[in-house]
Amino acid sequence: MDIFISWSGSASQSLAQALRGWLRAVVQLATPWMSEVDIHAGQRWGHEVANRLEGTKFGIVCVTPENLASPWLMFEAGALARSVSSARLVPVLLGIRKANLTLPLAQFQAVETDVKGIKSLVVAINEALGDRQLPAETIAITFEALWPQLEHDIKAIPPAVSEHERAVRSERDLLEELVVLVRQLGRPKLDRVDLPVIINALRELHEQTESHRRHLDDVEKSFEARGQPSPESLDLNIENTDEKLRTLRRALSVLGGGT
Repeated sequence: MDIFISWSGSASQSLAQALRGWLRAVVQLATPWMSEVDIHAGQRWGHEVANRLEGTKFGIVCVTPENLASPWLMFEAGALARSVSSARLVPVLLGIRKANLTLPLAQFQAVETDVKGIKSLVVAINEALGDRQLPAETIAITFEALWPQLEHDIKAIPPAVSEHERAVRSERDLLEELVVLVRQLGRPKLDRVDLPVIINALRELHEQTESHRRHLDDVEKSFEARGQPSPESLDLNIENTDEKLRTLRRALSVLGGGT
């Protein structure tokens, strides 16, 4: 039975790779597949992925804080949802809780990467084999023997950082630099203020915020393409980002830095 493992981002990819090899050992009749690892040189990536999505019988979506709003992950999840039943599409959560999920992933029975969650994933995969499924005792014994290796591999995955957290950290670094420069305004020994440095820092922050806004546009369009309303958290993120852009543009205009 083919299993399509969807991922987006470094932590998600590491989880997908760990699951891919481990599931083959636990459920021998399962054939997990993930992009980048299984696509040979010279093959058309988009065509290969489309074929795999069309022929899969079970789907796993590796979800982390960094890809909760990934357009590509949402695309593959939507394609998987059309190919398999809801009982055969399982979001596997690393570093987040089920309450963090939004549509379309929230409609599926997600599992966490602990012993209980992974065991339920293995049972679901085995049951999806139908008449070919392995005896429950065999699955239980194999799982107990091989779980420590997967647990070790999962714990070794560096924590994923959400795009929002990365943006906040970058902005904090820039703002701290600006604070230092602004404080220099009160020093009597300074002959001039390095205004170009302040303008360049604001421009960099503006570019980062615009990039984040374009990403939000892509996510919003992915929901529109599926005929689904965008989640409230996405609308709020867009509103806050637009306000930040307006503030930055006003600051740059006052300083003569343009946008």
